Amino acid sequence: MEKEQVDLKFRLYNIIFDKKKRHNIFQKFKSQHFIFKFIQTYNQETDIVFIFTVFNIIFVSVFDFKLLCRFNSSDLKDIEYVYSEYYNRVEFLRFSSRVDWYTGYTEFGLREANIANNDTDRLTRRRMMKQHYCLQHVHMWYKNALNRTMTPEAVLTSTAPSGGSQRLFTCSTFGFFPRSISISWTINQQPHTSEVSSTDTLPDGDWLYQAHSQLSYSPRFRDRVSCWVEHAALRDALEVPWEPVSHGDRNKIAIGISGSVLGLVLALSGVLYYCKRRKGESGLVPVNSEL
Repeated sequence: MEKEQVDLKFRLYNIIFDKKKRHNIFQKFKSQHFIFKFIQTYNQETDIVFIFTVFNIIFVSVFDFKLLCRFNSSDLKDIEYVYSEYYNRVEFLRFSSRVDWYTGYTEFGLREANIANNDTDRLTRRRMMKQHYCLQHVHMWYKNALNRTMTPEAVLTSTAPSGGSQRLFTCSTFGFFPRSISISWTINQQPHTSEVSSTDTLPDGDWLYQAHSQLSYSPRFRDRVSCWVEHAALRDALEVPWEPVSHGDRNKIAIGISGSVLGLVLALSGVLYYCKRRKGESGLVPVNSEL
């Protein structure tokens, strides 16, 4: 077995530098069954990685594999190890530590998943990869990212749809990390859950995220509508109240009222001055020049 492994590995390595050999065996390597049997010859993880690298150099998109570590919190309790195999960019076999089992996605993949799930040694080695591949390296690779937090920015807006009595309130949060966030609503300080819809948390670029929540509601006079944002970067929940008149509109109204009052005062002063002058002129006695 060891001699066969060395021989196959040596032949594969030399294929990279020999176009004639590469052309002659291309049809043979296109066989899914041959590739899988070839990989089974190598039961060492390091050898498999080497072989897959050579496959990718020689036959782009014929056969490929991926190793993933998925997690969304720094304690890594929810970390998931995923191993996937692809043929012509189509995934046919996957192992997930969350399912703890191989799953096939094609006819060939179903057969191989059945073989793998009945191979105790192979299944045990794959299960151990969560510890060896993910848990041992994630802290080192993502130490800075895991400890990083960014406070969300939140904005509450509202629109009145034409022909409807309900207003649509939208609470938007931007630029936060980590990904997990909670947006809730209150009306007059009481929790409100009906007529509420939310989007999934979406990437905002540079490891940051955004999320949105909407509320349909017909506000009454003096109703206090607020959205509340809870996030790991916030010490306390952030309240974002709805202001029927925005600060900008309030400033415009204040300036308009001030201008109107000033104009009214000036106009009144002008009228008083004019009336006083008319009264003074009517009280004068003309002087006779002949006297």
